[in-house]
Amino acid sequence: MLGLARYENGRNSPHFLLDSAEKIEKEVRRLRIEIFVVKTTKPDFYELQEAKRSLIKLFGGLTVIPKALGYWLNPQTGTIERDLVEIWLVYADLPEPKEEADRIHVESQLNTLMRILSLIKKATHQKSQAYAIDNKIHFI
Repeated sequence: MLGLARYENGRNSPHFLLDSAEKIEKEVRRLRIEIFVVKTTKPDFYELQEAKRSLIKLFGGLTVIPKALGYWLNPQTGTIERDLVEIWLVYADLPEPKEEADRIHVESQLNTLMRILSLIKKATHQKSQAYAIDNKIHFI
């Protein structure tokens, strides 16, 4: 259990030891996933709600940072564009692939994430969908 003190000689240890948490961290890789959702004029709110529900079911939670500004260079015009965006943040605990079953589980979760990103892209009518995994930006 997290936060439980270790008992030594019948007394509480002066430090909280997180033995089980350390064990879990060695067996699990935690990824920080940020999804940049452009606020368009006519998004499909139903599909965005489905994407949120899917992320929550897949990873156990979701934080939405509702108002952010995104700037990008338009390669066709050379101008700087500005979009209002939401940042969706999830943490994914994926098992270190020690066995084939672990690899299949991780692959399944990542494939599901790609399907959710495609749903967001469709719902916001964007040509691409930006997301970052552990601070590395990607586009679909």
